[in-house]
Amino acid sequence: MSSMKVAVMGGGNASHTIAADLTLKGLTVNMFEMEKFAHAMRTVFETSEIEMSGVAGTGKARLNLVTSDIQEAIAGVEIIFIPLPGFAITPLRTDFGPSPGGRPNCVDHPRNLGGT
Repeated sequence: MSSMKVAVMGGGNASHTIAADLTLKGLTVNMFEMEKFAHAMRTVFETSEIEMSGVAGTGKARLNLVTSDIQEAIAGVEIIFIPLPGFAITPLRTDFGPSPGGRPNCVDHPRNLGGT
C-alpha cells in the first residue's frame, strides 16, 4: 500500500511542524515556499530534511520534495495543508491554477501574525 501524498504550503513554524509530523507518520510530503522567502529555509531546501523534537514527536523527517514551484508541489497530492496568515490563503489558492480532474482537498489553518 502506498502512503498518502500531501503538500504543505509555507515555510513558517506551523508548516515545518505539519510537514515533519506527517512525514514521520509515514505520509509522502511535498513542501512549498515562495521563492522570495525560500532563503529563510535554505537548509531544508538543500537537505529535504526537518529535525523535530519535543512534545509533538522526535525524529528526522525526510521530505519527498521541497520547492518554490507551486504546481510541482501540488502535483498528484490528495490534500493541501495551508497554515498561513488569512490574507495569504486566497492569493495562494489562485496560484494553484486550473486542476483537470479536480483539485485536492485543502485544509486551511488561517492565522494572524499577532497571536490569539
